[in-house]
Amino acid sequence: MRLYTISVFIFLLLLTPIFTYAATDSINEIRTKIQGNREEIQKIEREIKQYEENLNKVQGKKKTLQNNIYALDQSRRKAAAKIRLAKSKINITQNKIKTLSEQISDYVSKIDNGTKGLAETLRRVNQMDDISFIELLLQKQSIANAWTAADSIQQFQSVVSSRMKELEEAKQKLSIDVNATEEEKRRLAAEKEELASNKKSLDLARQAKDNLLKQTKNKESEYQKILAEKRAAKKSFEAQMAAFEAQLKFVLNKGSIPEKGSSIFAWPVASRYVTQYFGNTKFAKSGAYNGRGHNGLDLRAPLGSRVNSVLDGTVIDTNEKVAKNCQYGKWVLIDHNNGLTTLYAHLSAISVKKGQAISTGQRVGFAGNTGYAFGPHLHLTTYASDAVKFKQYKCKSTGTVVKVPISAYSGYLNPIDYLY
Repeated sequence: MRLYTISVFIFLLLLTPIFTYAATDSINEIRTKIQGNREEIQKIEREIKQYEENLNKVQGKKKTLQNNIYALDQSRRKAAAKIRLAKSKINITQNKIKTLSEQISDYVSKIDNGTKGLAETLRRVNQMDDISFIELLLQKQSIANAWTAADSIQQFQSVVSSRMKELEEAKQKLSIDVNATEEEKRRLAAEKEELASNKKSLDLARQAKDNLLKQTKNKESEYQKILAEKRAAKKSFEAQMAAFEAQLKFVLNKGSIPEKGSSIFAWPVASRYVTQYFGNTKFAKSGAYNGRGHNGLDLRAPLGSRVNSVLDGTVIDTNEKVAKNCQYGKWVLIDHNNGLTTLYAHLSAISVKKGQAISTGQRVGFAGNTGYAFGPHLHLTTYASDAVKFKQYKCKSTGTVVKVPISAYSGYLNPIDYLY
């Protein structure tokens, strides 16, 4: 009777594997939706690429009202496309989370059922009389029959061991899916943040176009007048900065800053296209900076594109006060706690506050053309931290007084030396 019971248990165990998984209709539907979103993403990415190419072309053309409006329209359409892109990515991530959740539920159910079934089998076996192998030998009419019974017991133990292993594998796969779900949730949060960023970019592009049309009344002559005012404001600002900087004394201790070529800075904008290099460039020598050279790096950045911190650090200060054609416009200054400080200038909007801790790649604001900038771009200045001072600057255009970071010229460093 014992041999028969064990054989039945072995048969039942073999018929009921613990760890099997087949995609349900619900999961198959979700996967179909994910594939649809991926195809939509590819289409939108091609659209965004075309807008970027259009913006690059127009930035190389003469500064006219028509070209400016065209650039703003392309920026607006690009931002709208990025919103659709972010939404598609969010849909994919949400559907992945749904799939993983269903798989987790399935694993939990199988582990629970498998554990209960295995426990019940072992409980019933333990309820049988405890017969030793010697007793089994004595009860059998032949040695052959006794060995057959012993083999059945060993086979049962082997099947139980196999099921225990399957349970352990199921638990491991459950753990993997749980971790994958948490990772997808983190990705979802990042994609939602990117969506909010793109919506802000769209608003900035719309507002900029409205302001431009309001200022110019859609007349080229008025636009050229605005450009002339910017040129005059820039020249005045550069002259005063040169005078301030000449009064400052600073001797750079090279041991207090990272070595050149250390590649510790991440690029602050998506584009790595430099429109104006640091130092005494050909443009600087033409008199653009009153003979003092360009104190930073200008990077191509369409209006409303995100600007990120190049390295971990702390926000020393920001300037939200914008006066017409005055200084750096909206800016953020970050101390990186390694002897270097960076300035992000001509922003259209700021995303951080004074005293805030910043991580590498974190958004600090959006590219723009506030201040005396002639078009959207990012001006990135790198200072030796000990050289940074602040000066109250009175804007000639409005009389507004704003705070401006300055340094002795020896305190300005080439950002290229630290970008990777």
